[in-house]
Amino acid sequence: HKYYPITQIMEQKDSTLLDVFFAQTNLKDCSFSFYNAEVIKINSEFNIDLSTYLLFEQEYTNEAFNFRVRYNKTKIDSEILNKFVSHYQKLFIEVLDDLSQDISDKPISQYNILTPKEYHKIVYEWNNTQAPYPKTKTIHQLFEEQVAKTPDNIALVYEDKQFTYFELNTQANQLAHYLRDKFNIQPDDLITLCLERNEYMLISILAVLKSGGAYVPVASSYPTKRIEYILDDTHAKILISNQKHCEILNSIIKKKFITNIVIDNNNFQCALQQNLSINLKTNAKANHLAYVVYTSGTTGDPKGVMIEHRNVASLVKNIDYIKISNTDNFLQLADIVFDAATFEIWGALLNGGKLYLPHNTLEFISNNHNFVEFIKEKKITVLFLTTALFNTLLLQDNAIFYNIKYVLFGGEKVDSQLVLKLINSNNKPLHLIHVYGPTENTTFSCALTITNKYLYNNCTIPIGRSFNNRHAYILNSNKSIMPIGAIGTLFVGGAGLTRGYFNNNALNKNKFNIVSLKNSDNNNITLKLYNTGDLCRLLPDGNFEFIGRNDSQIKFNGYRIELSEIEQSLLHIQEIKQAIVLLKNINNITSLVAYYVADRVLTHEFLLPQLRQNLPEYMLPQIFILLTKIPLTLNGKIDKLALPLPELESNKNCHYVVPQNKIEQIVCEEFANVLTISLSQISSNADFFALGGNSILVISLVNKLQQRDLKVKINDIFELLTSIIKLKWN
Repeated sequence: HKYYPITQIMEQKDSTLLDVFFAQTNLKDCSFSFYNAEVIKINSEFNIDLSTYLLFEQEYTNEAFNFRVRYNKTKIDSEILNKFVSHYQKLFIEVLDDLSQDISDKPISQYNILTPKEYHKIVYEWNNTQAPYPKTKTIHQLFEEQVAKTPDNIALVYEDKQFTYFELNTQANQLAHYLRDKFNIQPDDLITLCLERNEYMLISILAVLKSGGAYVPVASSYPTKRIEYILDDTHAKILISNQKHCEILNSIIKKKFITNIVIDNNNFQCALQQNLSINLKTNAKANHLAYVVYTSGTTGDPKGVMIEHRNVASLVKNIDYIKISNTDNFLQLADIVFDAATFEIWGALLNGGKLYLPHNTLEFISNNHNFVEFIKEKKITVLFLTTALFNTLLLQDNAIFYNIKYVLFGGEKVDSQLVLKLINSNNKPLHLIHVYGPTENTTFSCALTITNKYLYNNCTIPIGRSFNNRHAYILNSNKSIMPIGAIGTLFVGGAGLTRGYFNNNALNKNKFNIVSLKNSDNNNITLKLYNTGDLCRLLPDGNFEFIGRNDSQIKFNGYRIELSEIEQSLLHIQEIKQAIVLLKNINNITSLVAYYVADRVLTHEFLLPQLRQNLPEYMLPQIFILLTKIPLTLNGKIDKLALPLPELESNKNCHYVVPQNKIEQIVCEEFANVLTISLSQISSNADFFALGGNSILVISLVNKLQQRDLKVKINDIFELLTSIIKLKWN
């Protein structure tokens, strides 16, 4: 932050020292050449020559202010730049007016740089999304209405089983009667589900809702401590599970006075047949809870988001980002612990569609040929994928989405070049839709149907704009509307806005904010909005562009992760004194990297088993780096730029084992291909995940190995904690 002579800066013509430069000067008649620049003239000219994206010049001479803006038109949108100039001019004049009246203590934040016309467009025209939807009806009421319309249509297909709307409703009613009669379920009562992906999962979800309660999904793959935390946090009294997980779950709940209903037990199923199969009448209303889903939390523990029936209805009924009919076939890939499943399940079942449920998603999509054939054979029309999975599948087969009616993807920044190739090919889906939204606003808040104009005009693909009954605004730190092009925090709301976090009033106050806006009559109105923590900007066409985060939350392979939760788990390990976790790109592979301070190097074999006690697999770091101390900046903050660049595990830091046979040679070759590293770095005893592998890359690995006639499954890789050569080939 020292002074730097202007002449020396000007000498560095090709330097990227500055992105934006503001100059106030009396220099005249200096020659200049600014590559790829355009000039916007507000008044007379003057010259300073600097290589920056944006050069804003101001001069005071002859009792007049002169301004000029020069900018790189390949980097900055001209329409946004023109608005910036007009906003600056408006602000400058208003400040001068106040100073002329001896008003010198007015904060800049109190000045409104937007014109009434701009404010009206941003706040009202682009958020005029109100549309009718069944906001007074519960999910199960809407489902029962659909059953009455199409009782004989197929609602659910699981492997070789299929269920009509009538059959699915009947089985759900029998379980719902049992739950209500035995446990006297009341609105907002929480029932935990820990279930395999099969028909009982859907029957149980419907039954809980029909009984009047709300469900709390828990993944059987979660660490014991995480399951126990959710059970304790929700004060669960009822757990619905499968026989497969009985032993583990019973050991968790034995001292908690929780009733474990084993849904696939033969005796229990026989007993259920004696229950009534008619629809129930409950006290549950549209503003009662439908489910509580737990996401990664900043304190080291997950946090539960409370979603109401009406929130779900607003996501899938009378929507304008896609048009769903009773002829649509949905493929349900998301686990019910993730909110994408809300769109998949209820998008199908509340609109008369057909829902296809594969047993194991990763296994299902790892065989590329079978996956493509399934989509064609079953005539899948609606498919949602996380961005990471979308990229992986598209790279494996550029015709994989051919002619699908709707392909929706989102969750992370998009590779615009990859999408460009798809859009310009003959293999594109009928509609390719980029969606965005936090769980706290019920799955999706914005959507964009991608066309060429978004790919050519932007370096990144926008996340779209708010759709029916959703609202979205860019606000500054004072909760004021930001102008077009300005970066601020994205706040979302509308009919999707959830009740908040379960048992966490402090976080609710922090993240669910009351924001004051002006209505069309210039009167103050208040809205409740969710602070996403995402830095975005509004584009001239009303779409939002995602820039980054203002905190430590990330999206990794479609999973929402608070890095601080991983850091807290690391600090629970006795030998670790300090820890910081970052998302890093190494060899074009994105990995979770954990930096830690300890007295010695701690191996993967030492660290991972302890982290698995608290964290699910998708939150485990791939790389661990020992530090003597955490580097700090002058003001005492962590200096992330000073952290050493990670090096992936190779034969340099483990005992190198030469491939002993053809199979091991093939495996090492495909390791190198998928991880984009040199084959010479792959030892036969290498750990795929220590080399930078993750759950998405496993799909590519298994697909490539299967193409080379090796019979390997996804679980073979995940269950293998050390060396690939331990795989048992069939």
